[in-house]
Amino acid sequence: MHTPFFDIVSPRHLPVALCLAALAVVAPLAFAGPGELTVVSVGPVKAALADALAKYRAETGEAIVVVNASPSQLKAKVHGADHPDLVIASQEEMDTLEKGGQTQTATRATLGRSGLAVAMRKGVKVPDLSSAAAVKQALTNAKSLSYADPQENPAGLQAGAVVERLGLTDALKAKLQFGSGNNPVAPVGFGDIEIGMYPTPLILLAKDVQVAALLPAELQQWTRYDAALISGAPNENEAKRLLVFLRGTAARASFSASGFETAP
Repeated sequence: MHTPFFDIVSPRHLPVALCLAALAVVAPLAFAGPGELTVVSVGPVKAALADALAKYRAETGEAIVVVNASPSQLKAKVHGADHPDLVIASQEEMDTLEKGGQTQTATRATLGRSGLAVAMRKGVKVPDLSSAAAVKQALTNAKSLSYADPQENPAGLQAGAVVERLGLTDALKAKLQFGSGNNPVAPVGFGDIEIGMYPTPLILLAKDVQVAALLPAELQQWTRYDAALISGAPNENEAKRLLVFLRGTAARASFSASGFETAP
């Protein structure tokens, strides 16, 4: 069984306030002006970061410019015309940036991690998903399956590894569709896909989609998300203060409510 080193909030308790806070945060801009603190962030942390930054703005009066980036865009965005200060990305993505000298290694901090879950349209009956055998049966019975495009998103590689471990790679090829873009889970909500396998935070962002269940421990794949100052950050002191906030209690609550497990 999974050791409860992290605290997680049930997706059923995701507050409406989270969505309102996400709308309240300044929309991503194409270019940041001089002195504007800018964060480059990957998609899965979008809602959690928006809620946390709304709290930060309420506390400090400072609005943060957020530049969203897909994994393929991340390196270019870090060195882009926005002149960003802080980056939030998966552990693997951060490792790549760090090896390339694009981040300040000493500032790197873990914000939380997310696991893979089964996504289904809201209102449909959820099958038994409590064991590897049950998940295998559910995937076999499903008329269609979706997970992220492995070429675009590491979560797709993780989901593919789960399917392979279950011995279903060949059996599911005919009904598998890769999800792509900023909202890969959307087809599940439309009813076009019966079952999706995605990180919990992405599922919670999708309209008319429910988290049917986290994958059981024997199949689970975790993704850790870290933050670090970018090398040559133009607003280094302000970025360090923001990083301290993102590691604090208020920001951890935002990440927990968005489907992440956060370190105490």
